[in-house]
Amino acid sequence: MNITEQPYFFNKEISPFERYYLTDEEFEEISLYADDDKVITCLNCFALLERNKENDLPVLEWGMNRIRLNHKVKGQNKLSYVDFDVTDETGLREIRVSSSCFTKNRLESLSKYGIYCTNDDNACAALSKYLIRKIAAMPTENSENTIGFKITASGEWGYFGYDAEEGETFQIHNSYKSEEAYIQQLNVLIRDSVPLQFAVSLAIAPIYLAYLRIFHSLPVKSFCVNFVGKSTTGKSTAQELAASMFSAIDDPKVISPFFGTENAVLKSLDGKQGTTAIFDESTCVSSFNREVFIYSVANEQEKRRMNSDCSLRKSGTWITIPIISSEEAFMEDTHNRH
Repeated sequence: MNITEQPYFFNKEISPFERYYLTDEEFEEISLYADDDKVITCLNCFALLERNKENDLPVLEWGMNRIRLNHKVKGQNKLSYVDFDVTDETGLREIRVSSSCFTKNRLESLSKYGIYCTNDDNACAALSKYLIRKIAAMPTENSENTIGFKITASGEWGYFGYDAEEGETFQIHNSYKSEEAYIQQLNVLIRDSVPLQFAVSLAIAPIYLAYLRIFHSLPVKSFCVNFVGKSTTGKSTAQELAASMFSAIDDPKVISPFFGTENAVLKSLDGKQGTTAIFDESTCVSSFNREVFIYSVANEQEKRRMNSDCSLRKSGTWITIPIISSEEAFMEDTHNRH
């Protein structure tokens, strides 16, 4: 079976360290999709297709709590990491661990995140081989793709920035000789301009918004801000200044044109926890339902959808403050208002 295709999904739960006896029909169906490792994805776990030693009946043996692999990331230290989802009493969260955690002898290290596996060596070997093959098939992303608050490899919250370790972004995207010289010139630029001061404040505000939510559980929510004005009045310049607080002014992970459907734009917010999201010239999209978009931003989650195997697809989440520019007020389009 090609592991890059949609995997087979067995719609049953198996309790930890228990087995599920298969009917003839179920065994025949599973046999068509099982790979060489005999690992089957179930509702709550990864199970192994076996024959019971006592009666030779086909069974699924519980092997490991189910996880959903999201990203394979190459860190600035040149080491490889894997992001995966785990669901517990606090809800759905994404964890980042070293890719070495998926080797046979280190699977048990995932227990600190509530992910447990069987004690059987052969089963652990099969699970490790299965997961490593899936990870190997994933594209490698650079750590620069992640900005903002995220669970670190140690299981704690941390803030990831482009220049968290070596200041590479400052050196590449800035012509000033030092950070101090840049900050001095920035102060000169915005000292007499309240709008630019406001733009800089908005850019860094999501950091505090996410911090208060994550570390202090305060009920603060995401919201939108609209820069309104005719062409050449400085809207885009203010947005680029805001984007420069995090990255280059043309970085699509921070700033982008406001094209596409509501779903596509909301998808672009996924994972932004403590970073800004900037959309330029929104008025060019006349069919965009702005009221629904603003409500969805405040809801901080995409609509729930199903995968082709009828499992619940992961919905994107965020804690951010989108900065939207337009020539007309974002909510004055009567077509999109009740």
